[in-house]
Amino acid sequence: MIFSQPGFLWALAALTIPVLIHLFNFQKTERITFANTRVLQEVIQQTQKSRQVKNWFLLFIRLLAFSFLILAFAQPQIIKDSSSGIKALPQATVYLDNSVSMFASKDGKNAYENAVGAAKTIPKRYTEKGWFQLLTNSFESKHSWTSPSGFLDQLTEAINPSQSRELGLVIERTNRQLNFQNLGDQKIAYLISDFQKSNVGPLEKLKFDSTKKYNFVHIAQEEQANAWVDSVWLPKPISLKNESQEIRVKIARSGSPLKRKINLQLFADGNLISGKIINPMDQNSIVVSLPFRIKSKELKRCTLQTDDPEITFDNNFYFKLESPPPSFVYIISEKKNRFLLNAMANKDLFQVIESGPNSIDYQKLIKADLVILDGLTNIEESLKEACKKNGDAGKSILVFPGKNSESLKATLGTEGISTESASETKKAQDWLIKLPEKGNAFFGNAFKEVSQSAIKPFAQPNLIARNGNSILKYENGMPYLSLFPWKKGNLFLASGQILENESSLQNHPLIIPLLYNIVFQSVATDNGALFSRISQSSYSIKSDSNLLGSENGLNLVKAQLMVKTSAIKKGNTLFLELPRESITPGFWDIQSDKQKLGVLAMNQDKTESELSFYSEDELKAAFSNKPWISVTSIKEGETASQNRITETEPVPLWKYFILGALAFFILEMVIARKGKKIKVAQ
Repeated sequence: MIFSQPGFLWALAALTIPVLIHLFNFQKTERITFANTRVLQEVIQQTQKSRQVKNWFLLFIRLLAFSFLILAFAQPQIIKDSSSGIKALPQATVYLDNSVSMFASKDGKNAYENAVGAAKTIPKRYTEKGWFQLLTNSFESKHSWTSPSGFLDQLTEAINPSQSRELGLVIERTNRQLNFQNLGDQKIAYLISDFQKSNVGPLEKLKFDSTKKYNFVHIAQEEQANAWVDSVWLPKPISLKNESQEIRVKIARSGSPLKRKINLQLFADGNLISGKIINPMDQNSIVVSLPFRIKSKELKRCTLQTDDPEITFDNNFYFKLESPPPSFVYIISEKKNRFLLNAMANKDLFQVIESGPNSIDYQKLIKADLVILDGLTNIEESLKEACKKNGDAGKSILVFPGKNSESLKATLGTEGISTESASETKKAQDWLIKLPEKGNAFFGNAFKEVSQSAIKPFAQPNLIARNGNSILKYENGMPYLSLFPWKKGNLFLASGQILENESSLQNHPLIIPLLYNIVFQSVATDNGALFSRISQSSYSIKSDSNLLGSENGLNLVKAQLMVKTSAIKKGNTLFLELPRESITPGFWDIQSDKQKLGVLAMNQDKTESELSFYSEDELKAAFSNKPWISVTSIKEGETASQNRITETEPVPLWKYFILGALAFFILEMVIARKGKKIKVAQ
């Protein structure tokens, strides 16, 4: 027996009050002295004993009467099994879990086959035909209310794996479907699933409608060891320098410790580019690194593959690697400096704009990755503010001071950069620049072997930094190029300009790695999201003013499949709506009517890979106080006919407890009145 309103049971504690009153009778009695008559004393003693027995009996009956009354308010019920031959006209929504975990195979079989077998038996349980509706994770509206034969036809259509749904959302959906139309005498929801913990969530948080019946059909699965790619990321932004780079991969595990090795392979556009053998795992996760190379204007569609022969739905992980756009360099020079322009002439790597101090395009300047101030004699306040905005955005400034640098010296002083003017000399040998040593942190692997006897460049200094991190030095130890952390970016200060007759850097091999490294380290390039998951509702694309969505919406294209969607543009970002019901794992091209906007690398939710399930006993314990919920388990290798779906029906008992309370009250009145008559007769 269970209670629908167990909160009323606390009222039973109030029954201790009459017991305490009976035990401690505070009524004052008056003592009267009689003659010493022995017979009278015996009569008094016998009368007191009989009265005490009667009072205890009346108290017991009253306690029973009040107990029955309280229990009636708690609504007691007993559960009756009505598993076969149900006579009520059913209106049943059948949720069939077709998430990928249901398709995890073991010995060539999967839980989904058992789930379909269980669903087929549901219409046969009713003597009346009734109305049935199939509900899957896709929440397809085409599955309307239909007859038993139509329901069996719907089952044949739901064969493809789909993304998972939280069980709370499924229950809300079934309630809406059952409330939409009144087609039967009994509204019931069948929930057929493996009840994967990562998707169901805490059972105590599930909300139900007690006016409906819920049948949990648990498809039992054994917990299996599984390893999968959890995520990938870049330890540092992709650089356009021609060198090997790396990507980090997190491998996660669930279930028992993995006793076999994992063969992890990285494919780019179908070609194997790297891989690693991972030893058996007993920890929950590990992180490994894989190398790759990428060229300018290149997009790599990458797939990480693992080799699990049993659980195959998460063997592939999709992501993209895309080379960053050309670095945007804005040069502000007193006189056009052809040496700087020639050094950054590679249009695959650089987008360069040069202007004089009186013709600055500030809208373009604030978008620049690097601003170069070359030989400016005076820095206007508007230029200072624009440079500060770039610094606050994490970008950098490169300064080549001219001969008349007193104004620049004062400006740098206000930013905490101490400098001193250099004395002019025409002897190049006095200002030879020391070549960087092998392993220099700034130049990286640009120089494998450095001979200090090689020809060294020279540069006439105009302004020498007193503090800062020296990247290049003169042979006399004074800094030629210094690095200052500034705002959220960096400020690079050279000692002089790169001009003919004042420097030989423009003709030296050192100039290319020097400028390239300054540009590539000027801003942390945003490579965008490497991958997405099916649970995401939107995807963002960085865009410029020319990148607009079509009036007819956008298209997601994968092979021969095309899915319509829409996008909203805010600032320089395009927010793309992802129709999760139609998206499957893999690579999707994002297209408008006029252009290709990008590539979407879509993956399953990682919660699907965590193969941990609620057991039948856990479900029954969680819903033991909810008589409108029943739980049945279909074991592995069994069919629904071998392990039939049970349905429980609560039988209310409150009426019987009301009648019992009335009966005890009547009995109490009869005994009390009879006692009074006997007293009168005496």
